[in-house]
Amino acid sequence: HRQPPVAPQALQLRVAQELAACGHGRAGLQIAFVARARPGQTLRLLLLGGAFELIDERGRLLAFGTA
Repeated sequence: HRQPPVAPQALQLRVAQELAACGHGRAGLQIAFVARARPGQTLRLLLLGGAFELIDERGRLLAFGTA
């Protein structure tokens, strides 16, 4: 059976941690979720300037925003 999706708050925290590791502060983080992530998925955070996209292993957009 399928596992429940990852809570958006947990995913937002993880994105914020990754962005902070790249030198972007959390204060200006804006994120919009367009699909759900599931436990065990491989996700990729693409960062260009202050904009980012979060995609899954199949290239589907899960979230986007600015930092």
